Amino acid sequence: MLFCTWLTSTRYVDIWDAQRQQNVRITNKVNGMCQRGNCRMQGADVGNWKEDTPFQLSIWYRIGSSTDGKPVAYRTDATRQVSYVEAGSLLMKFYLDAGVPDNELVSTFDKRYIGGWTAWNQTKGEAASAAKSPSNPQSEWPEVKTAWCNPRMDDDCYINSKKVPVAELGKWLPDISESNADQLGGHCEAILCFDKDEQPMGYLLP
Repeated sequence: MLFCTWLTSTRYVDIWDAQRQQNVRITNKVNGMCQRGNCRMQGADVGNWKEDTPFQLSIWYRIGSSTDGKPVAYRTDATRQVSYVEAGSLLMKFYLDAGVPDNELVSTFDKRYIGGWTAWNQTKGEAASAAKSPSNPQSEWPEVKTAWCNPRMDDDCYINSKKVPVAELGKWLPDISESNADQLGGHCEAILCFDKDEQPMGYLLP
């Protein structure tokens, strides 16, 4: 089943019905079925998907595909197609902005992203590696073995013992929240986070 919703809990919203000249209370999600490429609920077309499957969809959204062929819920007025990893980044930003509790953040994200939080961060890392320029000396670094940032200086970070501007940390490590690092058994020092084996696992966004 496709879960094309923000959150698990259902809420009710009041929608103005111009014909009846009054508010009508409806749920914030609908259920339907994708068959033969079309996704429909109660006779209405709400998107397209290649597999026959039931779905749950937030109102004001439609089902579509990412640029790399994964299922994504787009706002009905959206025209730009996004990659799956970008959709994941937008979803995570929504959760952080909405104040999803730290102890529920990863589990909530995992239910709505194929492969979950781990796959999202891995794909972000691969995309950053692919974006490295051959003329950039950092492209010679196959992996991040050591990372350190000076807690007493704003722009004094080192990856594999080489100085790296803070603005370029995203080329080598995924961004992560301190609460997520804790959930995954890691910890953060200065603006870097490390796993239980003291291996670099991400950096904290400013």
